[in-house]
Amino acid sequence: MIQEKETRIGTAERVEDPAAFLLSLPRFTHKHAPDHTKKLYRLLGEPAREIPTVHVAGTNGKGSVCAMLSAVLEEAGYRTGLFTSPHLIRIEERMKACGRQITEAEFRQAFDTVYPAARQMEAQGDGFPTFFEMLFLMAMVWFEAAAPDILILETGLGGRLDATNICRPGLCLITSIGLDHTEILGDTLAQIAGEKAGIIKKGVPVIYDASEPEASAVIERTAAGLGAPAWGIRPQDARVVGRSLDGIRVQLTGEYFSGEIVDVPFPAEYQSVNAAIALMAAGVLIPEEDLEGAQRQRLFQRGLLKTRWPGRMQEIRPGVFLDGAHNPPAIRRLAQFMQGRSGKKTLVFGVSADKDHPEMLRQLADCGFDRVILTRAATSRALAQEELLAEAKRIFAGQTDSEQITWEDTVAGACRRVLAEKRPGETAVIAGSLYIVGEALSFFETEEA
Repeated sequence: MIQEKETRIGTAERVEDPAAFLLSLPRFTHKHAPDHTKKLYRLLGEPAREIPTVHVAGTNGKGSVCAMLSAVLEEAGYRTGLFTSPHLIRIEERMKACGRQITEAEFRQAFDTVYPAARQMEAQGDGFPTFFEMLFLMAMVWFEAAAPDILILETGLGGRLDATNICRPGLCLITSIGLDHTEILGDTLAQIAGEKAGIIKKGVPVIYDASEPEASAVIERTAAGLGAPAWGIRPQDARVVGRSLDGIRVQLTGEYFSGEIVDVPFPAEYQSVNAAIALMAAGVLIPEEDLEGAQRQRLFQRGLLKTRWPGRMQEIRPGVFLDGAHNPPAIRRLAQFMQGRSGKKTLVFGVSADKDHPEMLRQLADCGFDRVILTRAATSRALAQEELLAEAKRIFAGQTDSEQITWEDTVAGACRRVLAEKRPGETAVIAGSLYIVGEALSFFETEEA
């Protein structure tokens, strides 16, 4: 099928390294209108169009919900296709199907299918696709070949204008909404919620995080206007009632649940609502006769415990956590987690220059960090040493000894210091940017335990 489409579209010069080419495309600069993506999608023959789809948007928690839902559906016997972003180490991480990540050979084949069509679009004056458009359409090409039973597609940025919004979902999910990417999505919760709610389709059910009343009102109003059934998950519907060996214990109540208690394999309490969204979605997707009574709870529990989502409050070594919190709402949740930890605490922090880093630092200042190691990822987006160091010393004044606020030139160097200096009973967290977490994860993958 892929070769037939290549013949129909025509040929283009061969790109030797697809991953390097894609990473060289401008990112975070502009978005094409969905019609641009749709035109290219049609040129490719609308791959994976007939596969039932779940579309997921939100500021924080999208990836966790996608991973949990995929794990539960796989446990129920469904083969899932999963498209997420960003990647932490390798670009291929963004695409998984039927229990495995796309291989380099499959990635190459998908690229060689989409690239000639992209060049054809460019030659017609439509503009070359963005980085995210290319990856999304490559994923759809691969999903067509892999033939999963259900697709789970995570938006890249926003929702209404996102490339993934050309899909025709049978279910929409919207996770927590906060102030991020305000220069693109708007500077109020209502404006950002409006962009996220742009994924809702006529008559298609939506399950959403109802923690923020202002955002919830927008989602409910949008859903009502489209005749889409809407179910909100409130914090009290997913109450943390204890801790298991590897995470939190959550009691589920509300309209859909009836007091079930499940163990969620993540230590941060905010994952309780994410788990509830994923489980309710699974309940909508799996036929009711397959989810009766105790059978349903056992299936949900087994699926949850098999969830793996690297870099999101991940305990990579005893007492050493990686967390991809990279905006004020996510940092606020990280701060709540750290405030609940006893003993000495170390923060490794780096941030992109376009983020609200003063507010992020203010959220962390009250956590009682005994030392702060600042660093920067190997990206042009990283905030410069002088500015980050000055801001941290100003904001942490009176909370952390200024002599204990230091700089490491590389993320690997900061991680090495954590391992060398950490003592039993202490907690260290590495956060502030997914670039930072990706480099830290790469370090820990190669460093001997």
